[in-house]
Amino acid sequence: MSDSDLAPAGSSSYSSSTLHVGDGTWDNGRDTFLLPNLVGLNFETMRYNGMGNRFANLPGYYKLILGHGVLAAIVFLAVVPAAIFMAKFYRGDPRTAVKVHVYLQILTVFLLTVVFVLGYFAVGPERSLTNPHHGIGVAVYVLVLAQFLFGWLMSRLEKKRKDPMALTRIPKKVWVHKLLGRSIALLGIVQIALGLTLYGSPKSLFILFAIAGAFLVFGYLALDRRYYEERRVEWGVDGQNEFYSDYNSSYLSGTQTDFTQDRRQRQGRPPSQEREGGGWGKKILAGAGALGAPRNGS
Repeated sequence: MSDSDLAPAGSSSYSSSTLHVGDGTWDNGRDTFLLPNLVGLNFETMRYNGMGNRFANLPGYYKLILGHGVLAAIVFLAVVPAAIFMAKFYRGDPRTAVKVHVYLQILTVFLLTVVFVLGYFAVGPERSLTNPHHGIGVAVYVLVLAQFLFGWLMSRLEKKRKDPMALTRIPKKVWVHKLLGRSIALLGIVQIALGLTLYGSPKSLFILFAIAGAFLVFGYLALDRRYYEERRVEWGVDGQNEFYSDYNSSYLSGTQTDFTQDRRQRQGRPPSQEREGGGWGKKILAGAGALGAPRNGS
């Protein structure tokens, strides 16, 4: 592209039934109108310019995109959040939480494979990877497969751990699994918004997407507040039933307090003595302060 193909900046105008721009630029070499910087299409022009309008007469396109979009919304607005919420917030049997999490992730891989295939056949090989939605979609699918295999491998390794009670912190591989899973979930939600824009979806779908997103955000914050911010704390240690990993098959038996007591006992100091010592120490200091305080008339 040469500079001679471009009209002077801001010298051209564009007008249609959905959009009017008075200070744009024509690219005569490609017969394209350039909008001013940081100025996007309005909603009606976005719909008119969308893939749904461009391929409205293509047989089977609408059904393929409908299946692609509905399944993608189910995966990233229901199945994946449910898997994360189950692993993070469920306070029943830890093994049940892990099993449900695994089953939901298997369902995610299956449904996302169908989503990927439907999207590929709807777009076709000639137009594949021609916009950010396509590229991000491929990246999300690869990350989901990698996350699934990583979770399976991590579970196999953790089952071989001889003494899970000896752990004092979450293993790094578990932290990586958590971080990657939540990143994929957020990227998938953003991908839905890009897909709605690319297709030129009606405003009602954007409203439903916003409601679903708000529900997930407020639900996560409410559960986090309920189970983490307001949890009972005893001697600086969480008293709720916990297991060191949300995503593997090795669990700590009992409570976190029991785990701390077990560690102290292995160090040769019973927890009762430590607690009592702290209490008697405070009483001794209080008594010494009372005896040493000056008295009136002395």
